[in-house]
Amino acid sequence: MGRRARNSTPMPGVDSAAMGRAAADGADRIYSVIETGGAKPHAEEITDSWRRSLNDHRVDPASREAPRVLTAQELVDARGPVAGLIAIAREENDRLHAIVGKVGYVVLFTSAEGVVVDVRGDPSRADEFAYWGVWNGGVWAEDVEGTNGIGTCIAEERPVTVHRTQHFRSRHGSLSCCGAPVFGPDGNLAAVLDVSSIDPRLSDHSHALALSVTMNSARVIGERLFRETFRRAWILTVLPAAQPAEPMMLAVDDDQRILGADRTARSVLGLDSAKLADGVLLWTFFERAQSLFTRKSNEVSVELERNGDERPWRAMVAPPVPTRTAAPDGGSGHAPDAALSPRERSILELIGQGRSNKEIARSLGISPETVKSHIKNMFAKLGVERRAQAIYRAKLD
Repeated sequence: MGRRARNSTPMPGVDSAAMGRAAADGADRIYSVIETGGAKPHAEEITDSWRRSLNDHRVDPASREAPRVLTAQELVDARGPVAGLIAIAREENDRLHAIVGKVGYVVLFTSAEGVVVDVRGDPSRADEFAYWGVWNGGVWAEDVEGTNGIGTCIAEERPVTVHRTQHFRSRHGSLSCCGAPVFGPDGNLAAVLDVSSIDPRLSDHSHALALSVTMNSARVIGERLFRETFRRAWILTVLPAAQPAEPMMLAVDDDQRILGADRTARSVLGLDSAKLADGVLLWTFFERAQSLFTRKSNEVSVELERNGDERPWRAMVAPPVPTRTAAPDGGSGHAPDAALSPRERSILELIGQGRSNKEIARSLGISPETVKSHIKNMFAKLGVERRAQAIYRAKLD
């Protein structure tokens, strides 16, 4: 899949001979660590990945090949299955880049296969980012590039920092990457959120801070994905009494059957897909409290009594997203599940002016494919299928 980037010549200011020496030295260091097990403390967390990269994936640590990048059509195909997730993550990715972009990071959002399907970065540095492979279409699976923030995050399903020479391929020794997993409503890996820097002077301290904010944004995206998936159900965000503990999310129907449970809830409560398919009741785990599900508007804070635990578990309970009766225009009658973003509002205004997707793309400086993705997400929020319906519904809401 994909191709190596066409331009494998060094960027201006890159010392080709130095890169060659660094590649050889880096490869020798990796071979030594793997053979002797003598990893330095800062490298211990990634030595398993180094071994996989060498022994299982047969990646050459001294290779100076350019990173693998998808063709334009391959990138369109890769984005298709995750278009909805890209739309859900868009606002949080914008917010994250507003924080880390100030110090030169690029924000990469990838599929579960490690393909960069959405990116935030300084447009004036796009050629630099593309040279290093940290741009749209970059393929960062561990079996392709060896140890790196995205691929190793996928392989180990945990937040990962890979700083400079911790990368398996010595060519990537100037990069610093922080990858955080985004888990889907089924508890499986859905995407990776990564921030990368091409500045070799970046400090370990700065990178640790970048990992922290990236992990937080990944959790926000996972929560939004869960809420969107189960928007017609009651959503419980529960904090176990034992501290420290991560909040867990449950989706419950009107009969208090658990419809969905996030990765944390599955682990804490011992839930799996089979139990969920059987329609396990919420009261299997908590003392019955029917009154929790009588409020039809607004999220409320409650305390749940966990069976066998004297300490209360705090929770926020949000009712299902309401539906409306059929609209006068014959639309579906669904209320919008989320407010339109500023970009979606801009696109809707241009649609109202009769502009085509290509004209909208030129006006906003984005690709027609991005316009299509925005429109698809906007239609889902407004519960419509046609442009005229979207314009009418937006006016009502």
